[in-house]
Amino acid sequence: MTKGRNYGSERRLFEDEETGAKIVRVSGFPTINHHVYMHSRCFTCDSRDVVFYSYRQMGRDSQRDIFAASVDGMNLRQLTDGQGAGWMNCSPVDRSVFYSCGDTLRKVDVDSFEEKTAARSPPGLSFGIFSISGDGKKVLSESNVKGEGILFAVDLVRESVEEVYRHPGVVGHLQVEPASSRWAMFTDAHPSKPGGRIWCIRLDGTDPRMIYEGSHGKPSHLVWWPGHDAAVSTLQHPDPGIIRIGLDGEVDMITDAQFFWHAGASLDGTMLCSDSFVPDTGMYLVNPNNGACARLCYPRSNEAHPQWTHPHPSWSPDGKMVVFTSDREGLPHVFVVRVPDELRP
Repeated sequence: MTKGRNYGSERRLFEDEETGAKIVRVSGFPTINHHVYMHSRCFTCDSRDVVFYSYRQMGRDSQRDIFAASVDGMNLRQLTDGQGAGWMNCSPVDRSVFYSCGDTLRKVDVDSFEEKTAARSPPGLSFGIFSISGDGKKVLSESNVKGEGILFAVDLVRESVEEVYRHPGVVGHLQVEPASSRWAMFTDAHPSKPGGRIWCIRLDGTDPRMIYEGSHGKPSHLVWWPGHDAAVSTLQHPDPGIIRIGLDGEVDMITDAQFFWHAGASLDGTMLCSDSFVPDTGMYLVNPNNGACARLCYPRSNEAHPQWTHPHPSWSPDGKMVVFTSDREGLPHVFVVRVPDELRP
């Protein structure tokens, strides 16, 4: 277990049996391997590498570490070494990865493995889910304490940290809009109104507003629609589909063609990619402008309770690839699928 070690390759190359899409399995070690979430940056800014977690030891107290591999499955290397890596996000401006470690935000270079402390949280708080502005200058993080969601902002240029907002409920799925980075979005769970609510807020903590409270069904998982001042969210059973939610609270149905689950958005806002659930009919490309859908591939994941059995499709910055997790081989591994132009709806 050594930071900086190069494992060469654990890759497997194959094509999807139904669509012909080319897929690379980039992890192969016989333990748990998975990427983060569809609203986290899982590729380096130049789309050359994919970054993910890997547990290299079996056992109840085994640590997960952060690994990077070229998108062709080669040059697999270890970026951290047993430091208790939490949430992570690739930098949008250089070849580095930010990750949380308790009250510390760390930054590690994927090539040199040089590492430094980027920030420390305010006293009594810790880094939870965090998101980075598109210019790479600001980080917004959540910290839930005694049922209250606390947001704090990190200015990476000034090296300052400040609490910006307190929310009367547990905050989740925090994410900064990746294009203009003027807004952040989160879900909440309030004891008197459990689930179903989506909020947005300016990065400085002002103008908090609830933009969705279940008018079209209970939201499942949400992401920003880059460049449109709007979010997209899948719906929970018994409601199929993906909806668009404007910052003014206006809601439209994009498509109700499937029971979608986790939808990730390409950085240019032209395409969504979503897995499906109950039933699992594959992973789909969705055009958010007209609702047209086309099957990309079959993840063939178990889709059970552990998060690493969920595909969570996330786009590369250049919009040419999607990373997903699947336990199709019995253990969860990380896969990168190329998005053929002829399949784009």
